[in-house]
Amino acid sequence: MEPDVIVIGAGVAGLTAAAELAERGWKVRILEARDRLGGRICSVKPEGWPTVVELGAEFVHGGNATLRKALESTGTHLAPVCVNMWTCREGRIALAPDYWERIGRVAGKIPRQDHGWSFQQFLWHQRGHISSEERELARAYVGSFNAAPTGEISAHALRPARAGADTEDFKIAGRYEALVRGLRQKFPPRRVNVRRRAVVRSIGWQAGKVAVQAMNAADGTSTVHKARAAVVTLPLGVLKAGHVKFSPELPGKRSLIERAGWGNVTRITIRFRPGFWTSPIMPAVLGARSGRDFGFVNAPDQPIPIWWALSAPAPVLTGWAGGEMSDRLGSGASWAVMADAARSLAGIFRTSRAEVSRWVADWATHDWRRDPFALGAYSFPVAGREDLPQRLAEPVESTLFFAGEALAEDYGTVHGAIESGRRAAREASAALEAAVLNPIFVPIPPMMSLVF
Repeated sequence: MEPDVIVIGAGVAGLTAAAELAERGWKVRILEARDRLGGRICSVKPEGWPTVVELGAEFVHGGNATLRKALESTGTHLAPVCVNMWTCREGRIALAPDYWERIGRVAGKIPRQDHGWSFQQFLWHQRGHISSEERELARAYVGSFNAAPTGEISAHALRPARAGADTEDFKIAGRYEALVRGLRQKFPPRRVNVRRRAVVRSIGWQAGKVAVQAMNAADGTSTVHKARAAVVTLPLGVLKAGHVKFSPELPGKRSLIERAGWGNVTRITIRFRPGFWTSPIMPAVLGARSGRDFGFVNAPDQPIPIWWALSAPAPVLTGWAGGEMSDRLGSGASWAVMADAARSLAGIFRTSRAEVSRWVADWATHDWRRDPFALGAYSFPVAGREDLPQRLAEPVESTLFFAGEALAEDYGTVHGAIESGRRAAREASAALEAAVLNPIFVPIPPMMSLVF
């Protein structure tokens, strides 16, 4: 099958764009570097575990209608998340029933007028109106959950949802990967061809033509794939690294890519031995009702400060460090993350690392920062440059189109990736239709003659 459009990347944005283009009658080829689909959605079920482990996306923010509809079409439903927030300092655990209210109160002071402030600058300007305790609370929350340095992330972009304090979160009743399967099943017969383990190295282009060179990860052979247009859904980290060469270079986009915000996350999910919730190391308030009251624990003085138990009564905890907290951890090797996790839980539970380790049965983690096909976690809006996603998403010569969570209005989200994929598919389809109705001859520059 000779494609009309090549979609680069089979994450949620790429799968959505491919499905939409195929439904509009175009032939599509997807080039995916991994041997699986889904990108930064990665659901696994290790042997011996009572529950699925989400190594990538896990939450659904705000019960977004786009994502909810996509999930429901697969028979997957959402479940509310326990919102209990416990704070832990120096081993003292206390329920913080006003945690989200306090975050919202701080974020509610962000001015309506955009001053170009980072969140850190906003806190400094409001130092006389916000207590030092609440400033530190908000700084840690915004930096970690947005995977962003608070000195870079836009305060103004956080204002509409009061930094997330007004957003209700849900979890998948099953596995997030069901969304990936659902998108794949939407492909019309014989209109979408998927090539896995196809590592894109270069994209040659001119108006109305693309030639994408991809290396087969299995045997190292190289193939050139030709089409009339391409939808690029590469993660921002890969674009920043310049691992994929554009020929000619994208006009004006390189500087935008370099300035866009891209963050890191360290996360680990640990399975404990049976009896964990009533074990001697477990604080009674956190183990109550077999962990169903655990919710979230925020321990800002620990290397991995955030912990949750979404699958209780299964003896499973997930630890999270985002942004600068993740950067400080250094090595993302599995054993190193587990060592930081044991030290963090020992501090929270007021016990020793050795005692925590005795209760550990297994753990699972993925180093997205060093994953060559991600090179980071997700995007964030940069202060004073809030228009970068829209500018990055602009098509080039009605031939190259762009999608992904970093180019979405709701940055850093799965539903943002879906919506960006739909937008790119509409743009590409309109350009292809226009080319059919108004064909024009474009001479091939000498530098491109070898690939077209």
